[in-house]
Formats: sequence, C-alpha cells, structure tokens
Amino acid sequence: MRALSIVLLSAWFAGNWTTVVTADDQLKPGMVVEGFIRVPNTYTQVALPEGKWEVAGVIEKANSVGTYFLMANLVQIFDCKIAKAIHFFSPMRLRLGGFVESKFCLRDDMHYRKTLASGAGKDQDCRWVNHLRVTLVGSKDELKSSTGKYLEAKNIATPNHLIDRGFRFADQFRDLTVHYFVNPEVDGFSAYPRTSWGDSPWHPQNTATDAEKKAYIDRQIAWAEEWYPMVKAGWEGKLTGAPNAPAASATSPTK
Repeated sequence: MRALSIVLLSAWFAGNWTTVVTADDQLKPGMVVEGFIRVPNTYTQVALPEGKWEVAGVIEKANSVGTYFLMANLVQIFDCKIAKAIHFFSPMRLRLGGFVESKFCLRDDMHYRKTLASGAGKDQDCRWVNHLRVTLVGSKDELKSSTGKYLEAKNIATPNHLIDRGFRFADQFRDLTVHYFVNPEVDGFSAYPRTSWGDSPWHPQNTATDAEKKAYIDRQIAWAEEWYPMVKAGWEGKLTGAPNAPAASATSPTK
C-alpha cells in the first residue's frame, strides 16, 4: 500500500490528527487517527470531525481507466455500537481529464442537497443529507465486506440505518467524496429493523410527518452547512496542524 501522510488540526473542529508521518507509514485497519488525512501523492486532505477515529477498512482500487483510488472507512464507537462513521474515496495521483458526475449532486429524493457546480469532466461542488440502509458483512463490495468483518470480530454492532452528511468536490485533476455518517440510535431514537431504502423510517416522506425526526434531520443539515468550509479547506489542501503521531492501533472501542 502506498504511503499516507497524516496531519492533525489544532482548530476548534479538530481534535482529530496531527503529524506528517514518514513515508513508510500507511493507513491501515486498527489505526486511530485525528485531525485530517492527506491523500498520497496529492494535496487533497480529508477533514475529520472532533475526536479519535478508528480505521475499520481501507483499500486501494483502480477505476475503469486505471486511476488508483484510496478508499477508507473510519468509525467512532460508543457502547459497542457505531456512533459515527466516515467513508471517503479520492484518487492517489493527479490525472488530467476530469471525473464522472456524482449522482449525489443531482438527486432530488434526499433530505437536502445544495449543488454549486456539477458536470462530467467539470468542476463539482455539492453537499447533501441522505439516509443509508447499512449493508457490510455479506456485501459484494470489497471495502464494505472487510469493514463488516473487522467490526464483527470486535463485537461492534452495525445499525440498520444511518444519516449521511455528504460532500463532493472535483476538478480536472482530482476528486473527493466524503460521507460523514451519524447513528440516530446513539441520540435516543429507536433501533429500527432493516427495511428497504424507500420504507426506511428515515426516508424524507416519513420524517416530514414526525416532528422529532424532522428536527433531527434539520440539525444534520445545519451540521453539513457548518462543516462545509472545513471539507472545502481540505479539498484545497489548506488544513494545517502541529506534529503529533497517531496511535498505531486501537485496542478497545473509542468512546
């Protein structure tokens, strides 16, 4: 696996990573990180919200034109269940020609979407709030499957439903997609059984008629708007931090 540079933020949002790690260090399952992640061979940075994040899965995979992407899943654990999670992917080298248009920049069936720029091979800049029906163990997706097995081995419960606060940036040379997930169960909502996406209790048609859920979604939209400048600063490679190496591995759930 190619080397990964890691850096921690000293800003208010940070509390999440701090050093430029040597070229021999790699992002790997079990590592605990803070601040932001710098994607190898580029200036792209992935901003991490406050707290320590445990790497639960990471792969490098080529797309249909041979561009290698770094893809990773990170989690925060509370009471032996996923409280928050991050999924991101970004190319590991600059390439000319642009990238495919993200469907998230176009969808109108989510709780919220704000698109400032979009188009195949063009600049892309959008953010959204959506709901996710979670499938890890048993998924045909390599990263999802490996993440599920990692969590299962640690007896960490995976919720059936998560709320996704997502961001997408792209230009002619790079792209970055980041999903910041939150588990409503840790905020006091019921642990609903698995459903289809359309029948989810967190589908917009269902939250619209539930005042408590609607207020919760509104808070996630406000969070996405507040966090957007941090994600954009990472996209532009403008996050900074003081040296401080991350922990090599996680030995117990992170609370």
